[in-house]
Amino acid sequence: MINSTSSYTTGKKYTNIFLNFGYSYADIEARLTHIWRHIFEGPFKIYFEISPNMAYIEDVGNHDVRTEGMSYGMMLAVQYNRKDVFDRLW
Repeated sequence: MINSTSSYTTGKKYTNIFLNFGYSYADIEARLTHIWRHIFEGPFKIYFEISPNMAYIEDVGNHDVRTEGMSYGMMLAVQYNRKDVFDRLW
């Protein structure tokens, strides 16, 4: 049976598996920052703003836009607390 009570409601904090495997919090944060910059800001980024309020995530295999890429980009924006990026992709 699936538990329908959200962590927001219960206040439960999820385990950070990387901490459990011995990585330091600083190393984890540095890697997450690196990933964000690589996808959204770096020279090989796949996120492109086309106007102040619109952006897309490129499917590099087909050189077009796919719904999966857009949804993953929005999910990352939520997890990184980047409402501006989420709103442009939405």
